[in-house]
Amino acid sequence: MVATAQRFSELNSGVEIIWEKRTLQEFADQPIDQLAERYDLLVIDHPWAGFAAAAGLLVPLDEHLPASFLADQAANSVGPSHPSYCLDGHQWALAIDAATPVASWRPDLIAASDLPPTWNDLLRLARAGSIAMAGIPVDILMDFYMVCSTLGEDVCQGLDSVVSPQDGVQALEMLRELALTLDPVFWDLNPIGVGGQRAEIGWIGCQHDAVRLRERHDERVHCGAALGLCPEQRCAACKGFGTLLQNVAGLEEAVRVCVAAGMPLQRLD
Repeated sequence: MVATAQRFSELNSGVEIIWEKRTLQEFADQPIDQLAERYDLLVIDHPWAGFAAAAGLLVPLDEHLPASFLADQAANSVGPSHPSYCLDGHQWALAIDAATPVASWRPDLIAASDLPPTWNDLLRLARAGSIAMAGIPVDILMDFYMVCSTLGEDVCQGLDSVVSPQDGVQALEMLRELALTLDPVFWDLNPIGVGGQRAEIGWIGCQHDAVRLRERHDERVHCGAALGLCPEQRCAACKGFGTLLQNVAGLEEAVRVCVAAGMPLQRLD
């Protein structure tokens, strides 16, 4: 965008385009009506397109761009990304990228052959503290839409409901089961933050409060919400030792940690 603006200014004297950057969260959350008051050109997040069209905040591009150009955009944009900005008979934006949920992994920690092929396999990895997921509301909502579509029903296809109760409840139950395995830190992270955690910690899912519990106690307890599931000393924070908690007080603290994170607790003999 910056390079294109610079080249445009070179070819069109007297026109200067200065792009001001926003964070990813501002991109998603900052009200578009506030931005429209301050800027001539905007890069908007798709969910704002309907509001912008209904409120008359943006200029209909089809009234200013050649029909041949818009036809070329429609023919060469990814999937339905171009028509997704066409509302009430007008084109309100041009698609410049297409976002989609993706799964990623660190091959130094998990072999490609060990990647989970099914949802149940994914849950097994998650219970081992090996799964991270962005947990802020907008990402959870998108996960819900994705799971509904995977179950066979795209959302918001009618005026009376978002999704059928059967598929909606099933999607929520699936996501809840996965979410209960997460370290609470992920409820405050967007995908960029999750990527940072993967880079810093390595094997996702460690509760470092339990490291301090381990230092104070000696009765052996395996706390799924803490450190016992980091395999083969791959996590520098816990050294793969498992969570070692001592005495009744330590056990009670461990239980509270597990309950808070919704993780399983298993005593080691």
